Amino acid sequence: MTITAELTMSSYGHYIADVIAEPSASSLGEFAEQVSAAATILDRCGVTGADALDDAAASLLAADISTGQERAAHVRRAARQLADVPEIVAEYRLML
Repeated sequence: MTITAELTMSSYGHYIADVIAEPSASSLGEFAEQVSAAATILDRCGVTGADALDDAAASLLAADISTGQERAAHVRRAARQLADVPEIVAEYRLML
């Protein structure tokens, strides 16, 4: 399976949107901003793994300004960094 920006956004966007209480992002740059905002919220709540979201946001921002193989590499990195988002958000929900 090829990991694309669209697949990454569709896989994790609803989790991120839930944390920040906004609609899911429609562009990669917007998704990067939302991931960064979610990282801040999760970090303030003491949720384990919030730092991985900061890293993912940086990778997504890099992907947004890149093209070709460089963009693909940044997206793959971000997808790896977001892999634990379902568990991270589940921990957050338990705190609410």
